[in-house]
Amino acid sequence: MAEESGDQEKPYIGATGADVTVAVARSVLSIIPVLGQTLQEVVTAIVPNQRAERVEKYLVMLSQQIDRLQIAVQEIKRPESVDLIEEGAYQAVRALTDDRRLQIATVVANGLANEEQSKLRQKRLLKILGDLDDQELLILQAYANDHAQARLQEIAPHPVAASAPRPERDRSEFYEWSKANLHQRGLISTGLEGRFRSTRLTGLGRALLRAADLLPAGGIQDRLDRQYDNLPDEAQ
Repeated sequence: MAEESGDQEKPYIGATGADVTVAVARSVLSIIPVLGQTLQEVVTAIVPNQRAERVEKYLVMLSQQIDRLQIAVQEIKRPESVDLIEEGAYQAVRALTDDRRLQIATVVANGLANEEQSKLRQKRLLKILGDLDDQELLILQAYANDHAQARLQEIAPHPVAASAPRPERDRSEFYEWSKANLHQRGLISTGLEGRFRSTRLTGLGRALLRAADLLPAGGIQDRLDRQYDNLPDEAQ
């Protein structure tokens, strides 16, 4: 069964770099007027045996982000930038939604706009993003909200009894597993706040959301993140 509409009209991506070059170039270069050729060069031969459509969308989104951040073409061609763009392309091929592809393109573009060490950090964050599913990302965003508990109650499935139908119990168990996975990855942490246990976004969790432009601007987590950025290097 076709995975996406119009599959018959999409070029087949073979295992060679030439196939990828032709398929992506024909459909993307006409869309991206200035940076298309540069972006095309750095993704040649990295997505064998995959349809071009997802890479096309990633390239368009990345080009838009690059234009927004006014990143110089020469910066894009740096080896560490190429590496970051390639990692984004690999993830874009696996991404099932445009929202996720936009998140990937945003993380990549934010990395391109900064110094070499930031590119390495963005690549690590990109890999973490690729390991999270949509529900986990939604839960993580909830912890960045000034009213986190209220937001989590909107996301969480209703409590179920042990006698509830299996699908309902599965949803509840999967939600708890998602939170546990965020804990395990160091994106949220739980500790005592007075006499009560409280779960909060960690610095790594904030960094991931901020890299993908998913951190609510002006919220408490955004303010904490910016305060950390303003600390002297020896204090971080």
